[in-house]
Amino acid sequence: MSRPPKPTELKRSQGTFRPDRTNHLEPMPAIIGAEVPQGMRKEAAHWWQKFAPMLLNLKVLTEADHCLLALLCDQIAQLELVSRRILKDGHFVEKKLFDRKGKVIGSIPVLHPGYKAQSDLLRHVNAMLGKFGMSPTDRVKVTKVVEPQHLARDVLGELRARVKRSR
Repeated sequence: MSRPPKPTELKRSQGTFRPDRTNHLEPMPAIIGAEVPQGMRKEAAHWWQKFAPMLLNLKVLTEADHCLLALLCDQIAQLELVSRRILKDGHFVEKKLFDRKGKVIGSIPVLHPGYKAQSDLLRHVNAMLGKFGMSPTDRVKVTKVVEPQHLARDVLGELRARVKRSR
């Protein structure tokens, strides 16, 4: 499965934008405010207030992305809840053992069932962070776009000067 294309604004912020490879018919939803959606849980709203201003500065949060950001914030809040529960209950829980008649005959320690939910949530959160360009791997790719006239050295000009001197 191939990688999905990046949004144009994300390409601009990473310095990889090329007009000849741009979809000129790409829908450009309006960039709107970062108000917390109504009905969002308090824990998720905390994450919304952290992410929304950052994404607005990167110009990747538009009216079409509010639903995805709300889902991301909810997933992170859920991940925190599951992680706190695992820490409270311990990494292992007791599983009761029954005989054929249904009588408890003992118990064995098993890994906390919340680990499966935690693993799934981590995978989903990581994928959604990548869609917004916020995973550590995507963040490394973001570079400051420097105009040619602001470069410290003119490498091509230096090469031309050396060629002229050698003639």
